[in-house]
Amino acid sequence: MPVDGDPAAHVTSYQEAVSHLATAGFDIPAFVTAAILLSTLPSEPGDPDSWNQFVAGIKIDKTTTLSTIVNAILEEKRRCTEPSVEGQSGENALAAKIRDARHHRRSGPSTNPAAWRGEPW
Repeated sequence: MPVDGDPAAHVTSYQEAVSHLATAGFDIPAFVTAAILLSTLPSEPGDPDSWNQFVAGIKIDKTTTLSTIVNAILEEKRRCTEPSVEGQSGENALAAKIRDARHHRRSGPSTNPAAWRGEPW
């Protein structure tokens, strides 16, 4: 799959290939098909649009299923393409609040007396 490719289409195509192999009598363990799917994602460490960090963060063991990896891929793509919060692409609301709280803390104590008393501005 190219870096800018459609993960959903890629996953569908991959699942069809695995299905054809199963029909032909090739019994490939689910964790192996899951690992192979991960290896087909573009994973270039220097490319911020690659799947490198995602792939590196996935741990495969004998209990891993293909559907678990497929769902993780689709969720990651959804997360990265959902509308941005405060202009930060792929950043969720909690991360934005944490970032804003840290920024506020770094800017020093408030000069607003209402803030000293814990009242809203």
